[in-house]
Amino acid sequence: MSRRAKTGTCTYCHQHRPLTRDHIPPRSLFPKIPPDKLITVPACKPCNEGFQKDDDYFWLNISLREPHHGDHEHATDAAQRALQHLNRPAATGARQALLDNTERTPVYTTMGLYAGTRLAYNTDLDRLSKTANRIITGLYYHTTKKRLQPPYTAKSRALDGFTTDDNHDLQTLLSIVNPQPITTIGDIFAYQYHLLTDDLQASIWLLTFYQTTTFIGTTLKQQDHTW
Repeated sequence: MSRRAKTGTCTYCHQHRPLTRDHIPPRSLFPKIPPDKLITVPACKPCNEGFQKDDDYFWLNISLREPHHGDHEHATDAAQRALQHLNRPAATGARQALLDNTERTPVYTTMGLYAGTRLAYNTDLDRLSKTANRIITGLYYHTTKKRLQPPYTAKSRALDGFTTDDNHDLQTLLSIVNPQPITTIGDIFAYQYHLLTDDLQASIWLLTFYQTTTFIGTTLKQQDHTW
């Protein structure tokens, strides 16, 4: 006799449907972490399955980033698995997208001398932020046991995406969230957050992957987001 899926409210679309468990962050980042150490939130099947391509893109790009590739055991392992994933016959489109966004860029020494070229991959930071937004939405539910209600949404940006003109706003957010306790899953993922006392649906988040790649995000009313 088959078991029927539990029904309830999806963390993301707020529809009452049969539920699955969505891993926050994506499960592909944690191949060696015991399942009971991972975070999951209730999500309907259409939402959960709809995240797959963006999850794969996030996994590939975060694990291949130059600052840690080769220096972080789990990042290297994740990068190898991501490349194996791209070799599947079903991944033709993803492979072509990777090639289309790869180009040769100049390399300079610390003294500013030209040292040739290397292959570099152009990352779509907005697409990475889309997954980071979902992670924040899931973590908000995980930490508060409440769903983020419209018109509140999560928005995030990789620290790499900030310009010098944004520095004041960035430093203000960091000064609020940096003193908060750090929760970790192995040495792969860490997060910090701060809930605003006058509006508990408004919050600030700091997400760090492989100890080097960091996103900062907020949950605010849609019209109040500045990025």
